[in-house]
Amino acid sequence: MQVISVNLSSPGIFKISMDNPLELPQECLHKTKDGYKWSCFRDYFETLTSKLSVNAAMAEAIRLKNEGATSDCHLFAHYIGEDLLENDNFDLGKSFSTCVAGCTDGCFHGVMERYIRNKADLSDIASVMKNVCDSLGTSPIQKYRCVHGVGHGLFAHNYLSLKHALNVCKVFDRPLDCYGGILMENMDQYIELDLDENSLRKIIPQVCAELESIEPNLLPTCLYDITLGLMDYTGYDIKHTEEICEELPQQEHIRSCKAYIPQVIFDQQPSNI
Repeated sequence: MQVISVNLSSPGIFKISMDNPLELPQECLHKTKDGYKWSCFRDYFETLTSKLSVNAAMAEAIRLKNEGATSDCHLFAHYIGEDLLENDNFDLGKSFSTCVAGCTDGCFHGVMERYIRNKADLSDIASVMKNVCDSLGTSPIQKYRCVHGVGHGLFAHNYLSLKHALNVCKVFDRPLDCYGGILMENMDQYIELDLDENSLRKIIPQVCAELESIEPNLLPTCLYDITLGLMDYTGYDIKHTEEICEELPQQEHIRSCKAYIPQVIFDQQPSNI
């Protein structure tokens, strides 16, 4: 039997069994002119989750944020949740109950996203996910985590169109929680591609374009999530975020994008502001 030991005396280094120490990838910490490379950390956090535990992985994600090494840890927690579900053989209830709070509930979102993305047949997805979220009891925070996570999963699954995904959300008592997950994932999908800035700027006008034609009432939420994504991308650099907001097609949208910056800061509590 291999014994797993955690070396807490050396920040960023976990000794795993008899293997070489898993070192925090220093190259991933450096902010580049093209934004933070969030996906650079995926292997690191997946390995921590698999070889140690979800607690250890989340503790490391939170540490990196608290010490200011990264401005945020939400996407790290997504990776942790996804890997947790795979390790649990897609036992959704087990993984959801094992997730650790923090990083704006990214672990829970990652579990739900990975579960839905793994389903080949989505014909009954609305009733299935409603039953799943209802089974968690009456805790408002647990219900929110589940329903919002479902939204992430619905949009992460390439089978569903945006319109279809939004329609699935209507099965929940609070569909807005589900819509929020869809629209956050709508922006996150581009941030996780680690695009160079010129490529990202070209995409910005498209992010809310389809939504504006099918559900214009949700446009403010979509614009908020653009701001959230851009703040992640720039490492919560306010001026840089405002500059990229200028790529939106209408002046009203540009103003909204910039106006949401204080709200994003309040919601996410980044370490560098």
